[in-house]
Amino acid sequence: DTSLINSTIVEILQASESVRERRGALQVIGLVTQKYPAHMYPFLGGLVAAIVQAIDPKRATLRKALIAAAGAALQGLVKAYPWVSFHSESQCLVAGCIDGLCTTFDLRTATRTAVYDSGAASPVAAVAISP
Repeated sequence: DTSLINSTIVEILQASESVRERRGALQVIGLVTQKYPAHMYPFLGGLVAAIVQAIDPKRATLRKALIAAAGAALQGLVKAYPWVSFHSESQCLVAGCIDGLCTTFDLRTATRTAVYDSGAASPVAAVAISP
């Protein structure tokens, strides 16, 4: 059940005190998304938000321990979905979702910077970042 996998991953990323568990959850995101991208798509917005939250600079030790795994998970999402894009120079990530919303994140500060509504209740087909 993909819903159960998603909720478990998000719960671990948000609440676990174990760096090892959090790192494992990030690795699972990459593996499951690679193998079953269509199954994970409905949960994309929550997954991206949980990954970004996991690298919050306010928790420097945790960020340092998770940054490589989080980066790999985000790269996997960018490769799997044309509606997820990353701009390395600005450290900006954009995720388009099934509900027609596009959310931008600043990965330096681990914050949501904007939410754009496509105006249609249809999924976002693609996104691109231009500085």
